[in-house]
Amino acid sequence: GGFDPETWYPAALLCLGLAVVMAYVGVAPPDGVAATATAVLTGYVVLTFLSVLWADVDDVAWQGANLTLLYAIVFSCTSLGRLTALQTAALVTAFGGGIALVGVWTVARGAFGDADPADAILYAGRLSEPTGYPNATAAVFAIGLWAMLGVALQADLPRGLRAAALGLAGVLAG
Repeated sequence: GGFDPETWYPAALLCLGLAVVMAYVGVAPPDGVAATATAVLTGYVVLTFLSVLWADVDDVAWQGANLTLLYAIVFSCTSLGRLTALQTAALVTAFGGGIALVGVWTVARGAFGDADPADAILYAGRLSEPTGYPNATAAVFAIGLWAMLGVALQADLPRGLRAAALGLAGVLAG
């Protein structure tokens, strides 16, 4: 399903800001396959904005074009520059830690908030928050879990980082 623009526009602005900062500090542009993919994706973004001209419902076409632009920005940010294995592992651990933090906050809000926990975070006896849908919630936490297990299994990384990743994997599995 889709999301209302109010749901993803703040993330789009954050990603746009990140792209501007990355361009300002002079992160190396993509090369090779990444450059080709970025060019093709940029062309697709232009086409989606042009489709507003012949769309029957202009606002839906604008929303689709804006969402496609968000995808292009995220792809461009992730294909820029070259990170070392340690930098990549640190970023992935921060990503998984953020997901774990959201999970802990969600459960704490349900347990200690004003509303009944069954109404606040559960749907048919399953955790539905923070996404509002139990299957999507499970998928979000699984993404973080697999990322943390991947970091924890890298023998060439520092033990402290691997231990943190394994601990976060345990939180995400819970």
